[in-house]
Amino acid sequence: FDLELPGRKMRVELVGATQPLVGLDCSLLLVRRKHPSARLENHANDVLRAWLDHLVLTASGVVKPRVHRVCLAYRDGVCPVEIAAVSRDEAHAYLKTLLQDLLTADNEVLVPFAAVVEKGLKKSPQEFPSLVSSLMARQRPPCAGPVRRPETFRIPAEGEAAELIARRFEPFFGRLSGGS
Repeated sequence: FDLELPGRKMRVELVGATQPLVGLDCSLLLVRRKHPSARLENHANDVLRAWLDHLVLTASGVVKPRVHRVCLAYRDGVCPVEIAAVSRDEAHAYLKTLLQDLLTADNEVLVPFAAVVEKGLKKSPQEFPSLVSSLMARQRPPCAGPVRRPETFRIPAEGEAAELIARRFEPFFGRLSGGS
């Protein structure tokens, strides 16, 4: 990706491996815990990995734009989820937006994915700062994924959080269907 950042240009190459694939249109994710529930939002954290694979495979031209199926294999059952097709141009533009955002935006904010799911999929009416605070208070010890000492990061205000969620996650949430 050739990025135009403030005051400089940068080339970013994405390197790595996808989750195991069945063909090129189905991700197989092995999840070591029990099946969470029938609600799609309870699988969002697991499906996010497959979404990123779907974007990279489509943007790179490895696969043609089509529905990407995800098979979540839990200890006690299987959950199929579908991610709607994204065009090669859309996938490339979205990945480029994420990269620019991560390289230029203020990323010293606390935005736990559980709170993003509450706002983005469950459409929680609770203000984002209080939602994050209540989620953090319920977790023992407080945890925000790989973030060490989450209490040292500021929680974005409602408007800032809404913009961030829309920019980074709406394309993902808008393309999900399934869950069982």
